[in-house]
Amino acid sequence: MQRLIYRSAKFRVYPSKQQDAHLRHLLEVGCTVHNLCLYRLRKQLARDKCVLPLENSKRWSKKKHFQQYYQQLPTWFQTGVIRAADRQFFATLRDGVPHFRPKVPTRYHSIDISAGFPIIGGKRLYIGAFDGLRIKPHRPLPKDCQIYQQTLSLDGSGRWFYLVRYSTVIDIPENTGTAAVGVDVGCRTYVTLSTGEAFEHPHFGNSVRERMHALHRVLKHSSPDSARYRVADIELQRIVTRLKDRQKNFMHQLSRQLVDRFDVICVEDLDVKRMLQKTRTNSKLFDTILDSQWSTFISMLTYKAESAGKKVIRVPAYHTSNLCSGCGAMVEKTLSDRTHVCPHCGLILDRDHNAALNILKRGTRQDTAVSEVVPTTVHRNAISSAPDSTTTTEVTHRSK
Repeated sequence: MQRLIYRSAKFRVYPSKQQDAHLRHLLEVGCTVHNLCLYRLRKQLARDKCVLPLENSKRWSKKKHFQQYYQQLPTWFQTGVIRAADRQFFATLRDGVPHFRPKVPTRYHSIDISAGFPIIGGKRLYIGAFDGLRIKPHRPLPKDCQIYQQTLSLDGSGRWFYLVRYSTVIDIPENTGTAAVGVDVGCRTYVTLSTGEAFEHPHFGNSVRERMHALHRVLKHSSPDSARYRVADIELQRIVTRLKDRQKNFMHQLSRQLVDRFDVICVEDLDVKRMLQKTRTNSKLFDTILDSQWSTFISMLTYKAESAGKKVIRVPAYHTSNLCSGCGAMVEKTLSDRTHVCPHCGLILDRDHNAALNILKRGTRQDTAVSEVVPTTVHRNAISSAPDSTTTTEVTHRSK
């Protein structure tokens, strides 16, 4: 079966010193043009109470103050700056008037490229007047793909990347398997399966949180123009970049492992934003939820399962931990209660394992073609403590 899918690829770019200096200069000029576009949109909003995208208006772009910066940009970057300003303005208009971007590479860090300009030849990326940027194409793009967005980006640690978003038609294999699993995400164990397996939470942020707080204090009490501020900002960006790389590596490995093992994966439809608003007073829980990145993990599961012809079913997240998976009775718990003890049927089970079983049941009701698979039968009077009631599985962490 063929299906149109949307994918993205990210390639590391290794520019020379001259190319790196030229790209950083383009970022500075692009930031100025971006702010001029935002200033024009804010002025138009205050005067007319009605705003049109700048991409559709050509009169304002002929002003001298704008042209002295706009003409410094190459043609493959000009359109992207205006589109980015329009996108930021209209996306954040509900929350108030958008703020201007400071001229710092870590704040304005991407160059939108007009479609059709970049050409990948071997291990070189040819854009405009650049004499070939050295690139590492770790995977080839599909021959029949349609590219609709291309970006050159600079991360906090000074690395350049070429990001491309494209659409392509792929052959999805027909999957007739019925192996289903319920997946419960948590703070103590990252993932608990309905089979009883538990994958430990790596807690990558714990090892660098104190240093990040110290660097934030330095930034707070230093002048933005001082050398101390710049050194602390660079170190902080490198720590954050390294932390994100380790988190993504862990989630990619775990999601691939689950998709390879199961045909139907049932997960909770979590409202992470609402959870963060409720836990702002509890700093440890707030940091753990931010460190977990459950939404990113579920999206990785979804697109990997789609390409493999498998299913990811999202179920309502209410009362999955409080409902008894054995008899369906409501057993109220607090966050500190890690063991499910049902006074009605006598079921004693780990809290997360019980939630995973409830998620599996709700998922199988939504998809009647799936046969419920619960390999381990829990006896009514079985007594098990929370740490021993699940089988802990470790995921090997590889540094990028």
